[in-house]
Amino acid sequence: MVQSRPFAMAVLGLDIGTGGSRAVVVDDGGRVVVSATEPHAPFDSLQTGWAEQDPDNWWRAAQAAIRAVCADGRVVPADVHAVGLSGQMHGAVLLDAAGEVVRPAMIGRICRVPMKGRM
Repeated sequence: MVQSRPFAMAVLGLDIGTGGSRAVVVDDGGRVVVSATEPHAPFDSLQTGWAEQDPDNWWRAAQAAIRAVCADGRVVPADVHAVGLSGQMHGAVLLDAAGEVVRPAMIGRICRVPMKGRM
């Protein structure tokens, strides 16, 4: 039997950053109930100005962070009534026709376009 919670509902926030995935559960009063962070593998920089990461690593870390907040015992999945998601501001995840990732995601302040011709 699930123990009664001191809040009516909870919101799960998930932030996919360049260094890790963070999960936080906030109650209906705006108070943080529990949070967890799972690190990502560092981004690759094959050339100056390039930054790439494996989106599967983001997914692994996001799942681990969510499991961690649920395993804490202060919240169970049934408590969560909404999910908010934020991610890296600039990035490209390229998918094939089946929806599978085809290459590492290009992230952050990448400088692959020559400055010539820019205004």
